[in-house]
Amino acid sequence: MQRARVNDVELEYDVRGSGEPVIFLHGGLLADENTPLMRERALTDRYRVINYHRRGFAGSERPPGKAAIEDQAADCHALLQHLGVARAHVVGHSLGGVIAIQLAYSRPESVHTLALMEPALMGAIAKAQQSADAQASQQKFQEGMAKVNEIYATGDKRGALQAFLQTRAGEAFRDVLDFLMKTGEFESAVKDADTFLQVEMPASYRWEFSPQKGSQIKIPVLSILGAHSPVRAQKVEEFLVSWIPHTEKLVLPGAEHALPLMDPPGIAAALAKWFAKYPMQSAQYSMPAA
Repeated sequence: MQRARVNDVELEYDVRGSGEPVIFLHGGLLADENTPLMRERALTDRYRVINYHRRGFAGSERPPGKAAIEDQAADCHALLQHLGVARAHVVGHSLGGVIAIQLAYSRPESVHTLALMEPALMGAIAKAQQSADAQASQQKFQEGMAKVNEIYATGDKRGALQAFLQTRAGEAFRDVLDFLMKTGEFESAVKDADTFLQVEMPASYRWEFSPQKGSQIKIPVLSILGAHSPVRAQKVEEFLVSWIPHTEKLVLPGAEHALPLMDPPGIAAALAKWFAKYPMQSAQYSMPAA
């Protein structure tokens, strides 16, 4: 991977293909989850695909302090500038989806389309809207995270991440863990556990999103949901569509929350088809009615 110092942090990144730029933002647990997408010709034959490790992950710099979601969005914008990209298709998964949303309304000129793979929005939704479902879902998640942090405090990073996966994946926990063990992603996640649990999660709790902020997002938006993803992800999508009504929806068969790893060809083909609906050349697209 190449390296660049942007926004006072050194990030490692990879660029493949040519055409309209596409940038991927990985989630908070698996730094290399988007790497398989870089090998998909459905994307690289038509697009200039950019993938990078966010601050604190893999070989990117780990600056001290609690990086806010706004800092992460600024990192992404600065990397795009470094690469000479004025405007890109932006794809974010889980916490990367939160960062992508932040980029879309803090730097709207830099985002052409926004594709969100199960963005981690429930905490922000629970703060902004006092619905019983949102509050109950967030309460259950926080109870699970309290157990995760108790395990982490003992020095058992592996056990803490296993507890986190169980909190997120529910009944599918064992299958998800086995999958991540086979791919090697879980071992990488253990190495990045400090960033994930001590920097990323607190930042996600502090971040705020609302219908008012959602209304500022005028670009095309796509929500991608795994057919076997937990109920929490489905509830998030319901709020997302209500707050950004022109959001289009896509269900990926045979996948759950670890979307980019579970079906790279399916995601690549779906994204390429969707990007083609909204080309940059004219930007004269017609979005679906709300």
